[in-house]
Amino acid sequence: EEWPLADKPGELTPNQTLKAPVAIHSLSIPAVESEPLKRASKGKGEKIPEQVLLEGTRLHRLLELVDWTKKDASWIRNPKDRVLMEKTLALPLFEKTSEAKAFQEYSFVDEETGVNGTIDLFLLYQDHIDLVDYKTRSIDDPAYGEQLAIYEAYLKKVFNLPVKKYLLSIKESRLKVVD
Repeated sequence: EEWPLADKPGELTPNQTLKAPVAIHSLSIPAVESEPLKRASKGKGEKIPEQVLLEGTRLHRLLELVDWTKKDASWIRNPKDRVLMEKTLALPLFEKTSEAKAFQEYSFVDEETGVNGTIDLFLLYQDHIDLVDYKTRSIDDPAYGEQLAIYEAYLKKVFNLPVKKYLLSIKESRLKVVD
């Protein structure tokens, strides 16, 4: 059996295939009592309308699918979303992404601190890291700075490079530098 791959997100092409795994192995792992992991991201606070959540999820997903080397948004079918992504990709921070290795939806567990999280995007350059956290609109909540500080500490520990932190307002195609 073969699985089709896509040239672009959302498209399947018949001439690109991937062999399905031949065998599935099971593994039994004994239960271990441990402290629950602490989340790096802001906790659940105010109730957010479902429509706002769905829009944020959709826009976040579009950025997950972006090829940060090519910065091409032509594959996005909705014209309004395409224009929004094009404006975002044109921000000065993303001018040299072809020189970086992009890590998207990077999940981690810091065993020393007991913290886990998922970093929306970080761009690994030879001399630094650009850390970007996506928000649908508002980027002014002080709790976001705390979240980025946790991500920064982890990235510094792993890569031993300086980290520049940014919040991205997707709806406004606007970046905020976080100190």
